[in-house]
Amino acid sequence: MNTESTENLIDPCQTGKVKADSNVSYTDYRFEKHNPSVVTTPGRNESTSTVPSDLDSVAAERERRVFGVNERFLNVLLLGVGFMFSVGALQTCGMAQTVILHSVQDDYFQGSSTMGYILLAIQNAAQAIAYFFSASLCAVIGPKLALVAGSICISLNIACYLRPFTATVYVGAVVVGLGSGVMWAVQGHFVSSNSRSRTVERNMALFWGLLQTSSILGSLFYFLMLRGSEEIEPHIRWTVISTLLGASIIGIFVFSLIRQPWFAKLPRQYTQLSECPAKPFGPKEALVRTIRLAMRRDMLLLIPHFFYIGFECTMWASVYSTSLGYTKAFGIIRQSLVGLNGVFLGLGEISASIALMLIQ
Repeated sequence: MNTESTENLIDPCQTGKVKADSNVSYTDYRFEKHNPSVVTTPGRNESTSTVPSDLDSVAAERERRVFGVNERFLNVLLLGVGFMFSVGALQTCGMAQTVILHSVQDDYFQGSSTMGYILLAIQNAAQAIAYFFSASLCAVIGPKLALVAGSICISLNIACYLRPFTATVYVGAVVVGLGSGVMWAVQGHFVSSNSRSRTVERNMALFWGLLQTSSILGSLFYFLMLRGSEEIEPHIRWTVISTLLGASIIGIFVFSLIRQPWFAKLPRQYTQLSECPAKPFGPKEALVRTIRLAMRRDMLLLIPHFFYIGFECTMWASVYSTSLGYTKAFGIIRQSLVGLNGVFLGLGEISASIALMLIQ
């Protein structure tokens, strides 16, 4: 093999092409296997070749470790723990926000029995808008900073319930809708980009299990705080909201520990099953691709299903739990039943996730 042929062996980060002037059969030491598939035609400057498609085992050996833990797995673990504290605090607060606001009646704020529903509608509308622009935002600031910014939005919204004012709770609903929308969009990318083809299901199950664990813990805390109280007194509200605010701040700190540059660009391909660095999206291209995805036929067919899921989630996440707190026939346990309801919801979701994982 001449020098020119040796220098022009396949570079996995190019397009799989080689330059040579004769047939080549060589040992690819990058993948520790013999590759006789590189065939060139005399008289041509370049020809195509086959690069080994299964790079998982080799790439895994080269992955970095942090304190003995695979860096990709550590990122998924940190993502799940961050969501457990941040989004878990938001879910607990959202479950009880209607009854909490209804209990505040003073010179600064007059809560109503339906204000929490209105705030939930505003939050979900803002979240839907955020989904369309989250890819463009991530293309500019990177996934890690987007997660931290979204978790800060959650903390600001929870803080509004320490001392409710009409203006702050409405603005907080918009802010948390935008922040949580960005976080959920980044979550899917982050799990897939830190997974191999053989680990993506395991990592998703780990993430979802950590998130739903927070629902159980947060709801159980709310149940214990309100047990035996027919009304939500100001000092109880302060204790509950302060604890949830502290949990959300811990989530911000956990997201900042993710092993990724603060301003890393959004990769062009979500699953990194090769060692070739993907060219990043620009914000304009990311927005265009998001709109094109939404207009695809299979996505349009899913719209009725999405509507149903939206109604169902609204029912179990807010309406049903609030109804328990408003039912005076339950007596002094009616407020604590809001939290107990969340505990059983979390148990059901975790059980369903485990069953689905076993089926797959």
